[in-house]
Amino acid sequence: TFIDKRGAEFGGFTTASNIDNEQRLLRAAANGRGSVAAIQTPAQAAKAVARAALASEHPWTPDQQHAAKALLTSQNRVTAVQGYAGTAKTTTVLATVAREAQSQGHKVSSLAPSASAARTLGEALVLRGETVAKHLMTHAPVNTNGRSVWIVDEASMLSARDTATLLESAEKANARVILVGDVKQLG
Repeated sequence: TFIDKRGAEFGGFTTASNIDNEQRLLRAAANGRGSVAAIQTPAQAAKAVARAALASEHPWTPDQQHAAKALLTSQNRVTAVQGYAGTAKTTTVLATVAREAQSQGHKVSSLAPSASAARTLGEALVLRGETVAKHLMTHAPVNTNGRSVWIVDEASMLSARDTATLLESAEKANARVILVGDVKQLG
């Protein structure tokens, strides 16, 4: 018996394969802690976020500013951004991170589980978006010396197997992964 967020009991089951996939993705995320150089120093990130906020048509929230700074200064291979639909996380936080990463010589990829989501993210970041499945099939994990950033929108829609495979591929490629999602996307 398990207890959900509301305190209600429910029965649960899974398969050995699902447990293995979840252990793989957790292991890859843990292995990536502190394993990549920050994209920018805290001072550089603060200036970049301030510039982006000033240039924005809409005022940035403190949470957007904090998220962008945290992503730019993180030394973790895998980071995550949770933001509800309509909070402008793509046009503020992710666009700024992508632009600043590119200015520091990083190759930025926009990924998503579906073609339409990949296209939408790619357009917002002025990049060519592709599905996670295509990325995994067409990009052999070649060491990028920490100079690649993979931004994955709608990450909660990925299966545990695909997430584990993506994180393991990032580990082999020495790439950084930013998982973006909305906790209310799935019931």
